[in-house]
Formats: sequence, structure tokens, C-alpha cells
Amino acid sequence: MATLYNMIKRAAALVALTATLAASAQVQTLPTMGVAGRVLRYYDVRTGDSVYSVARDLGITVDQIIANNPSAADGLTPGMRLYFPESLAGGADATPAPGEPQHPLTHVVEKGESVYGISARYNIPVETIIKLNPQADSGVHAGQVLRLAEGAPQHESLAAAKPDVAAPKSGLAPRAGYEIYKIAAGETLFAIADSRGTTLDAIQVANPDFDITSYSEGDEIYVPLTGVRNDTAHNASPQTVAADMPEDSTANTAPAGYSSLHEMSVAVVLPFMAEDEHPGRAARLNQEFLRGFLMGVREHSDRNGAKIYVRAFDTKGNMDTLRMLMERPEVSGADIIVVPDADGQMAFIEDSDTRSVLLNYFSIKDETYRNHSNVVQANIPHDKMYDRAINGFMQTFRGEDGLFLPVFLSRADGPTDKAEFTRLLKERLDAEGVPYATVEYSGSLEVENLAGYTPDVQPAVYIPESGTRHEFLRYAPVLEKIKEELATPENMALWGYPEFVTFKGENRAALHSLNTTIYSRYYTNDNDYTLRSLRSRYKDLYGQEMTDAFPLQGVQGYDAAAYIVAALRGMAQGDSLPKDFEGAQGTLRLERAEGLPHSAGLVNNSLFLIHYREGNGVEKTRM
Repeated sequence: MATLYNMIKRAAALVALTATLAASAQVQTLPTMGVAGRVLRYYDVRTGDSVYSVARDLGITVDQIIANNPSAADGLTPGMRLYFPESLAGGADATPAPGEPQHPLTHVVEKGESVYGISARYNIPVETIIKLNPQADSGVHAGQVLRLAEGAPQHESLAAAKPDVAAPKSGLAPRAGYEIYKIAAGETLFAIADSRGTTLDAIQVANPDFDITSYSEGDEIYVPLTGVRNDTAHNASPQTVAADMPEDSTANTAPAGYSSLHEMSVAVVLPFMAEDEHPGRAARLNQEFLRGFLMGVREHSDRNGAKIYVRAFDTKGNMDTLRMLMERPEVSGADIIVVPDADGQMAFIEDSDTRSVLLNYFSIKDETYRNHSNVVQANIPHDKMYDRAINGFMQTFRGEDGLFLPVFLSRADGPTDKAEFTRLLKERLDAEGVPYATVEYSGSLEVENLAGYTPDVQPAVYIPESGTRHEFLRYAPVLEKIKEELATPENMALWGYPEFVTFKGENRAALHSLNTTIYSRYYTNDNDYTLRSLRSRYKDLYGQEMTDAFPLQGVQGYDAAAYIVAALRGMAQGDSLPKDFEGAQGTLRLERAEGLPHSAGLVNNSLFLIHYREGNGVEKTRM
């Protein structure tokens, strides 16, 4: 890391000179090109470049690079082109007028992006993006043009308009040993397999490019010829968007309630938007959740008699469809319903007088569990999360000689999206008589700001007031510099937030360098064997990678299925619904919230502490 620290040191020295003429001279040597009617200077990133080295070489600040090239906040890659206005070269394209945004007026959404990620990229509050683009409140999709400032022009999506309903997948060529089967209205793949004396696996193998989460009437598939036919079953199954699982199920419906301790029916009720040719990102992630769920049932089901009947129902994103679905006995009578997150839909399902256990994996803010005994809130609520995280902080940084000195980093006029957490942490420290310090600074953190609060005086843990990537770049370089010069680097640590798990490249490396600990509802680690193996099996089964999102919805679905299978096994042994469970990505410790009556449901009270160690190691602690 010595080279990186030297780069930071030299870049900081150049910035300290505030040599405007020198900066102009260096940027002025860059070539120019016309972009959107403006003349811009550009620099093509070379192997070995970093934002710090480019800032040093051009005599400008890291902030100036990121302000003009927001994607640089994730680090630089060879061949990447950086753009700079003529104002940095002393040209006529002057500094923006007061009030003019320091970022583009619009942003074209790329595949895999989220509102939160775009917010962090441009350092714009999520609330501002939603206010300027109300449709983004329900998610964004590739090709969508978002306004980033008042006065930005309105745009249509760059994606071409498509029909709402996809054309049937037909025209298969005859194959020896297979029947070409046209799917009828309301049929499921499981029902077809059952009626033809074959299995769902065999149908999937015969149709590797067929999407089991998105098919409709008129689609054609190959079905292995077995000599067995049972046409009476074709129209008995409900209209779903996915196959019933597992393959050895012997019925298309399951009775309400736990009629058998070896059987359980599950209805996954989500907006899959299966009839849309190009469903939005949220719908695609719901489909991914379902695929992971089916895979989890497949891998965890007890083959010695226990059966999970899974049916998935598409709400199509509207209440009218949900009302019709809840009138169907295979939905309202399911043992467990995996419920959607849309406003009002959870309450409507509960008011439908269903006896089902309602499993909520999607709505963090929903509090239906407070009044209904059959609701399981799988997301730890905001206040409980802060309480558990603070407990984790106190445990992590309390050594034989007492607690590390907590040093709160507060930038004047900087974002304070974690102000509530830092306030609660200070209250806890005050209550336990633990001293702490607050360092206030402007611009970017400097070594001088930390005088008297560096780990060579006393072991220290630094706590920022923001979880944004842009803010991280204002203090991390100086903390890295200080840490390299310590005789006892283990005496220094950084406390971070769930958003840090999205950091990549240089920023992820800095988390390891700074001995960072964060709290999060979900665990992720690119090098974790369990997660890598799960993603590999998912790709082998479905022929596609999981979407790079956090949390990974395919893993979320897999964990949900693993929990339900564990629930079935527990109840078969005479136990109640399991209260404690740790999956590949999530964790559950279900309890009745303190102060609520016995008629209340269960809520999760568990999260992870994730520790980034020097040398690229990642550890997790379940709290």
C-alpha cells in the first residue's frame, strides 16, 4: 500500500498549494472534443492510474474529478475516459453560476442500477430523485431517463415501446423421443409433467432456453415421450407463473392448514409482470427470488415423505388482481403466503381472513405484525437494527483496557444521513460513561483535523455521519495515510454502514485497509464459498447469472425456501414455527416484539456485523 499512500501524500501536497495557474496549465495540455455542444478536455485512464494519481498529475482535486465524472467514485479502469470542463483549463467554459448543479441534468439508467446507487453516484438525496421522477418510486429500468435537477428536460424512456403481451413461443422443430406440447390457458409445467408421466426436471432439460417463470397460453415445449397420459389433470391447476415443486408432488392442490405434518402448501404472491415482454427491474428481481425459492425447495426438501407444494401468482402490480387472487382457495388456503411489498397489499391480504402464515421478506416498514399473530416480519425494523448495531459496536471495540476512543467525523455542510444512528450511539456512550470525541472539518479531512485523536495516542475507532461513497472519499485517504504510519495499526478501526457493502475497487480495498466493521441486514462476500457455490448452481439450473443487486434476490428466495423446509421439519417433530435460522445471506431471530400482546406476530431481531480485515479477509458476526 506504500505506493497508494505516496500518491495520496503527493496529491494532498499539490492541493494544499492551491496553484490555480499550475492546474490550468496541466489540464490545458489535455486534448479536446465536443460533447453536447460543449468543448471538454478528456483524459484516457491508463494501467496503474487511480483517482489520486490522476488528481496529482493534473494538479486538481479528487472532488473535481468525481464532480465531473461520477463513475470515478467506484475507481478507475484502463481505457476509461474522464472529461473536464474548460473552466479547469482556464478556458471560456467558466465555473457554473451559483445554484447550477455540479452534475449532469439527466441520467440514463443502465442495467442493474437502482435509485439508491444513482443517488450515491451523484451525491443527490434519494428523495430529490423521487421528487423529480415520481415514477422512480417503484423502481427504475434500463433505458429510463431520470431528471437530476430542476429545469432538466422531460424524456421518454430510451427503450422502444413494446406490446404489453409477449407473443407465444412457438414453431418448434420435431425431435425424436419428444412430443411438441402447446401450453393451454391456466396450465403449469408441473401439471403437464404429471399428466405425461414425466418430471419437471426432464422438461427443463429438454427445454434449456425456456423461462419457467414466464410462459403463457400457446407457448410450445418439448415433453419426453413416456407412454403415460392423464389428460383429466390438465385444467385442474391454478394459473401460475412458475412450476409447482418439488417434482415428486402427487397433487395439484393442498388443503388449507397443516392437514399433514409432512406436507405444506406455499403461495408466492408477487408482481412478476410475467405478461410484459420487458418487465422492469423490480419485476425481474421478483422472478429471480422465485427461481431461487424453487431451487431452495428442490435442494432442501425432505425426500422421505415431506412435500412442499409451491405455486406462484402474479399480482401484476395492482390491487384488483390481488383481490381476485385472494378469492382463490389455493391462495387464501395456503399454509404460507410470501407477500408483496406494495402499499396496502399486505394489510389487504390480512383483512382477507386468511389462516395462512404471512411471510414478509420484502416490506421493511410494514408493521402488520404488531396486530396479527399470523404475520412474520423477516426484516429487522429500523429501530431494532440500530439497537443491535450499537450493541455490536460496544462488544467489538471494548478491549481489556476499555473501549477504543470513539471519534465522530462531522463535515460542515456535509450529508448527515446517519445522524440518527450517531445520536443514539452517543446516548449509549454517555449512559455508560464512555468518553468520545467529535472532529469537525470542512472540505476533505486533513491530518491536522485529527490532532490529539490519532491511534498513536489511544486506540481509536472513527465513525462518519454519512454512508455515501462520495463522503467516504473525503476522509478515507487521510485515515489510510495515518494508519500506515502507525507502529500498532491494530489500534485503528473504522465503523461503517450497510451501504458500504456496495463499494468496489479502490473503495473496497480501503475498507480492508482501515479494518472496517459495518452492520447490515444481509451478508455478502465475493469470496465466500457458500455464496459462490449457490450462485454457480443457480446459473447451471437456469442458464443465467443472478442480477448484481443487494441483497441478491436469488439468494433471498433460496434462504426463504430453506427456512420454510426447516419449519416443516420442526412442526413434524411437534415444534412450533422455528424462531432461529441463519441462511447463506440473511439471518432470522424471530420474537414477539417487547410490549406487544400475545396476539401479535413475530418480528426479526437479528443482523450481521461484517468485518473487513487487512489482506482481503471478511468475517461475519451474527447479532
